[in-house]
Amino acid sequence: MSPAHQISGKLVAGLFEKGLAGAVTPELEAHLASEGIELRNLKQSYPYAAWVRGLEVTASELYGGEVLSDALRKLGARVVYTLREQGVVKGPMITMGRLMGPQRVLKQIHNKPVRGADFLRIEVVDKGKHHLELHFNDGAIGDFIAGGLEAVVELLGGHQPQVQPQVTTPERCILDVVWR
Repeated sequence: MSPAHQISGKLVAGLFEKGLAGAVTPELEAHLASEGIELRNLKQSYPYAAWVRGLEVTASELYGGEVLSDALRKLGARVVYTLREQGVVKGPMITMGRLMGPQRVLKQIHNKPVRGADFLRIEVVDKGKHHLELHFNDGAIGDFIAGGLEAVVELLGGHQPQVQPQVTTPERCILDVVWR
C-alpha cells in the first residue's frame, strides 16, 4: 500500500469502541498510543501502516503467546461477534442475511468501496456452491479479514466455514472461502 493511503478515524474508533468493547486494557491503550493511535484523542485519519500496526499490537496483547497470524484471525472473529453482541449488527440484518445466504451477501461487496478505507478493493470470484474467492489489493491485513470472514459466514448460516489464504504478498491477498 502506498504511504498516502489513509484509514478513517471513524473506522479506528469503531474497532476499539464497539468492536472491542470492554477488551481494551490500560496497557493496550498505552501501547497503541506509543504506535500513534491515542484512543482518547482520535484523529480524523491514520496512515495505513499505523492501522496495520495497531491491529498487530492489539492481537498480540489480547492473544499473547499466539502466533501473530492466529492472533489476528482471532481478533477478526472477535470483532464480528462483539459487534453482534453489542447490537451494532442488528437481528433483522442477520435474519435477512441468513435468508440470502453467505454466497449472495458476500457477492454484494464485489468492487464496492470499503467504508473508511476507500483505497481497498475487493473482487469476489464465484467458485461454485458454498465457495468463493476474495481478492484484495492488499496483503497486510489478510489474517484479520480471514478471521472476520469466518465469523460472518457462520452468522449468515454457513456451516463449518474455512477461510484460507491462497496468495499473500504486500500488494495482494486472495482468500479461499468455503462452507457447508
